Amino acid sequence: MALQTVVSRNIDPLRPGVVTVGCFRAGDVCNVIPDEAFLDLCYRFLDRETGRLIGERIRALAEGTAAAFGCRAVIESSIGYPVTVNEPAETDFARTCAVGLVGASNVVDITEPMLGSEDFSYMLEEKPGTYLLIGNGEGPALHNPRYNFNDGIIATGAAYWTTLAETYLKAS
Repeated sequence: MALQTVVSRNIDPLRPGVVTVGCFRAGDVCNVIPDEAFLDLCYRFLDRETGRLIGERIRALAEGTAAAFGCRAVIESSIGYPVTVNEPAETDFARTCAVGLVGASNVVDITEPMLGSEDFSYMLEEKPGTYLLIGNGEGPALHNPRYNFNDGIIATGAAYWTTLAETYLKAS
């Protein structure tokens, strides 16, 4: 529970960050206290200093809480995906193609940063581009157990990628 205070008590409220405990595993039966327990979590942020501070606070909380109960915390960490940063020119190009295909009223600009992790960020470190979302309707978002993909969007999505490629090739 203390991990949920990392962002609210340690991070500047104007600098986004999130800590998610997605998995807890301990024991195999209900009548034996297990020797070990495992928490799997991820944290997301938009700047490196915030990421460093979140990681530091997670380690301190885990080790301190374990010590308070006569236990030991072992932290294994790996660096996840870098922040996904869209380039303005490529974003404008992608938006223009979308407006040409489905009309301005059906294109929504994402004006606030998002804290999702995305492997596309590695591509953007190598080449300028833009990450975009093709609307899939209302309801639970991706990575939610109740997410239900809207198959009706497939044709529009395919038409968008075709439009994008054709427009790019004509301009080259």
